[in-house]
Amino acid sequence: MKPAANPASRTAMKIPYTLLLLLGLLILPVRADEDSDGDGLDDTEEAAYGTEPEQIDTDGDTLTDGQETELGTDPLALDSDGDGFDDALEIGWTDPANVDSDSDGLTDGSEVLDYQSDPLSDDSDRDGLTDSAEIATGTGLLVTDSDTDGLLDGTETNIGLDATSGDSNGDGIGDSQFIASASHPAIQLQSGGAPHQIQFTALPYVSYDVLYSEDLLDWEVLTHIDASTQAAVRTVPEPVPGKPKAFFNLKPR
Repeated sequence: MKPAANPASRTAMKIPYTLLLLLGLLILPVRADEDSDGDGLDDTEEAAYGTEPEQIDTDGDTLTDGQETELGTDPLALDSDGDGFDDALEIGWTDPANVDSDSDGLTDGSEVLDYQSDPLSDDSDRDGLTDSAEIATGTGLLVTDSDTDGLLDGTETNIGLDATSGDSNGDGIGDSQFIASASHPAIQLQSGGAPHQIQFTALPYVSYDVLYSEDLLDWEVLTHIDASTQAAVRTVPEPVPGKPKAFFNLKPR
């Protein structure tokens, strides 16, 4: 006959089992896909990036850590590309991972904060001179004609004139008049009712307005000649042939 079981020994056996069960619950590993802060990165990914698993925006730039990894920015830096312009401000505008979005030699932050120029255009004022070149020459990044002589800053710089002076060589002849004369305009009066015309050499990098008048008082623009990289001979006739008088003029730009 087997001896009766000791109740105390059964109780002693149960205590370690209960403790192990509780310990097992306490040390149960976190699921690999758990996202404690709901920022779009699971805790394992946060550990890999070095971000805070309990903080939705580790670097405090108003972009969640998950958004930054999707955008390719640094979730540990307010300004991922170091251009002086915070990531949150660049989103939807400039490239937060590119220090110079328009490749003009100026950082995005410098364009926006220092010069108020366009960080998405290498020529903010569309005068034919890049923003970095404007800084180098002392012209205005947002002013198309810095010396107010009627010529674009890009036109003057490209043909070797001073875009900050209306009379680059100081000879008393304005730069605009100098270019018009250097274009060698010639008025060709025709007989037999043929239209009178002007012929001139369009200089490289210079645009022209060709003007026409019948009385030297009222002038109209006959045509606009766009700039090119090569010199070219241009001929422009009067609008109505057979007029007794025809006056032409060139306005370089």
